[in-house]
Amino acid sequence: GQHMPDNKSFGLKASYNFSFPSFVANSSATVLNSTTNASFGAGFYFRYDINDHVSFQPELLFSSRSGSVRSETITETSSSIAITRTSVSNLSQVTAELPLYLKMRWELTALHKGHYKANKAIGVVVGPRILFNMVSKKETFSSEITRLYNQESAVYNDVDRSGASDYFSPVTAGINIGVDFEALDRLVLFANFYRGFISMNKDEQGFRSFDNRFEVGAGIRLY
Repeated sequence: GQHMPDNKSFGLKASYNFSFPSFVANSSATVLNSTTNASFGAGFYFRYDINDHVSFQPELLFSSRSGSVRSETITETSSSIAITRTSVSNLSQVTAELPLYLKMRWELTALHKGHYKANKAIGVVVGPRILFNMVSKKETFSSEITRLYNQESAVYNDVDRSGASDYFSPVTAGINIGVDFEALDRLVLFANFYRGFISMNKDEQGFRSFDNRFEVGAGIRLY
């Protein structure tokens, strides 16, 4: 929490993340939903104090994500024929993330005269966050059901396992807003909300998905 003589400091961070992506389908006949697992992140931060209340804080983080996406498309070629195509993709991904924060910071002072400044501060961070796809995997189950009058036929495809470079966008970005609390000289507790503005998946999938994420965590200043 205290200023260093040269107004520079750096440290480590770790976080617990929960994401709830939103989807935009290219076709109104497609319904999309997803399930996500809680995940973790860790990395480094650097802070440069421009003055007593404003700092520039870039970070380098590595975060994991996993979950599944279910897509269902119903096509009616005529009043008597309907084809339902369903796919479920289990996904996992590790991203390298580069937040570039502007931080507003207020030190907390003791209420009674004659007391020293409390070694605590409240901060608000805001800024862009750039994500790079590092390692990813995809496992897809799909089926096609054709209904002709009262008759039904189904085709189930074997599971397709592959790297997910054809699914995830190589680079995405969005905006991050968060708060933190500095205490005990070196400890920082933080909470962030991140909203992605670039689709997490490539357009060839027939839909776009956008990252919405809450994260809470702790950091420790090393210098």
